[in-house]
Amino acid sequence: MSGLGAGIFGAPVDKETGRKAVTEIKSTIDLIMERTRGMRLSREEKEDVRREEMSKRAKGLRLKLLEAPDDVQAALASMTDVPEEDRQLIMDLLWVQMVQAIPSDERALKHLSIMADLPQGPGKADVLNKVRSVLRSGIKHRHADRKKMLNTERKRLASFGISGTAVVPRLPKNAVLDAATMSELDHLKKDLLS
Repeated sequence: MSGLGAGIFGAPVDKETGRKAVTEIKSTIDLIMERTRGMRLSREEKEDVRREEMSKRAKGLRLKLLEAPDDVQAALASMTDVPEEDRQLIMDLLWVQMVQAIPSDERALKHLSIMADLPQGPGKADVLNKVRSVLRSGIKHRHADRKKMLNTERKRLASFGISGTAVVPRLPKNAVLDAATMSELDHLKKDLLS
């Protein structure tokens, strides 16, 4: 008859063969499952997980809308399989993401037209028009500044002996709007979110 002794990690060892009793060793997954058996997500944790999932869906929908801005209604109609409560949450999150991502260049006009077609758009039409107006004037002033910068850069290049009709200085493509325009835009974004 073989006797069992204690091994290094507490697992029984057969004294005759010196082998550990394999049936007594628990895998890591078994230990984890044993310790987490009674654990469940709280209501708040479940809501956070749901909200995160809906946020990802809203981000995907936003990217889809920005890729194909002419098919806004088709993209929104593709959500018919989503329960009404989740659909409303996705629309709210989509609106927030669209407002936060309003670009400060020519792309903004297309972005705002997409926002006007969203369910919240008609209720915020006056604010969207103000945003459109502010961006148009800011972009217009930026183009005037860009022409001045272009002329200044041409003169600088000419001083180095580089001149001619083929000389086109490189300027930053997305120059920043002036501080007053950005401040007004931030104020209007808050209005869109309220």
